Amino acid sequence: MLWEWRRETLRYKEKEHWLKPLWKPEGYLRWALVYPNFYSLGISNLGFLHIYRILASDKEVFVSRFFKWDGYPPLSFEEGRSLSEFDVITFSLSYELDFLNVVRILKNAGIPVLREERSGNLYPIIGVGGIFPTMNPLPLFPIADFIVCGEGEEVVKEIVVMLKSLMGRPKEKVLEKLSEVEGVLVPGIKECTSRRWVRDLNEHSLIAPLWTPLNQFRGALLIELNRGCVRSCFFCPVRQCYSPFRVVSLDTIKSLLENVSPQIRLGLISSVASDHPHFEDLLDYLLNEGRKVSFGSFRVEGISEKLLKLLKLSGQNVLTLAPETGNEDLRKRIGKDFSNELIEEKIMLIYNFGFRKIKLYFMIGLPGETISDVNDIVDFVGYLKKTFKDVNFVVNISPFIPKPFTPFEGEPFLSIGEFHERIKLIRKLSSVSIRMDGLREAQLEALIARGDAKLGKVISLLDGKVSAKTLEKYVDLKPYLDGKVGVPWRDVVKS
Repeated sequence: MLWEWRRETLRYKEKEHWLKPLWKPEGYLRWALVYPNFYSLGISNLGFLHIYRILASDKEVFVSRFFKWDGYPPLSFEEGRSLSEFDVITFSLSYELDFLNVVRILKNAGIPVLREERSGNLYPIIGVGGIFPTMNPLPLFPIADFIVCGEGEEVVKEIVVMLKSLMGRPKEKVLEKLSEVEGVLVPGIKECTSRRWVRDLNEHSLIAPLWTPLNQFRGALLIELNRGCVRSCFFCPVRQCYSPFRVVSLDTIKSLLENVSPQIRLGLISSVASDHPHFEDLLDYLLNEGRKVSFGSFRVEGISEKLLKLLKLSGQNVLTLAPETGNEDLRKRIGKDFSNELIEEKIMLIYNFGFRKIKLYFMIGLPGETISDVNDIVDFVGYLKKTFKDVNFVVNISPFIPKPFTPFEGEPFLSIGEFHERIKLIRKLSSVSIRMDGLREAQLEALIARGDAKLGKVISLLDGKVSAKTLEKYVDLKPYLDGKVGVPWRDVVKS
């Protein structure tokens, strides 16, 4: 089976195009950088790619990437080394359910999952970072030796300097020193810290070091426009977890693209691209340069003729809007203050530019939502389809999942039965494609999002092979789902 893995990874590596070669076969501090999900997701994650570049640029660090490969043991993407051969293993966690993959990866590598079983220097030091542990690191306390809360570009450099100076020292001494780093938690030693954030984005290279047709952005080279968010969507943690709002200057963007061929598609990453203070100037620059682009996201209000012209010239055929709900009052209560009339107006503009496929994202189970509100989704989409007959509307329905550090962090997650009642109404829609997120997966995500060390330990002991049904044999899940666990994460991560 190993030859199949090598053949598969070779095929992936051959499709990678690097702005500058980074991998090197030397370095005395051996660092495994793991994205605990599929390659296509990891290679589309700018945070993961930024950290890889920082580590690979240090001549004394030997770093290799790891991804989730079903059916294969965890081996390094670059040269096929075992995970257990490294001194440090760090996981980049963007998504609560990736926690389950962390457990499986460690187990498959023969490394004890629980921190308490890895005392001494026999096993690698294990760290985690990303938006999930920044929102709520508590479920990871039983597993991680250290946890980075916040943005990693600066803190990882401090950790590297410290680890290089402490090579060969007892793990307990190393962790005591790591606990001195701002933004780093060390369970059992330091269990409260301040979230780290980069003061000036322009001091960092915020363009991906490579692009590949296998990423989630149609093979685009990713570049970051801004970080944080000026909006106040009550269900979204981005504003709180990435505050304050910061932008990459137009001059910096131009400088980063100076040696990038106009033939290479760009993926412009941001919370809301149109909130960049020089967005119109950026669009002019991209149009004049003949650049082809994809956007990570944009608000309904930010759709303009200039933007649509750029997208059309870039060959983009599908646009995505997120009304979230069909009822204007409910939309306003969740922090999105725009009308159905504005959505229709923007769709007309989109239609006039020749786009004929539009994705519409809605949530069900929102706080204060009634059955009437769900019917409003059906009525609104039905009206849009009747008005724009030859547009292919794809309706994506997601269950509302309460997240830490949001105004809705203490709201309940609806029962599976209540969700089914709402979905039955949605399915009345005809002549549109409907896509539903999995309810059981959403329920598990909701549990982990507001989980604690007790829940994290149970998941670890079950080898990550869990569902709400298996967990309820060991833990009372009702407080986690009902939002009755308080807000313990706010005592651990200070913004």
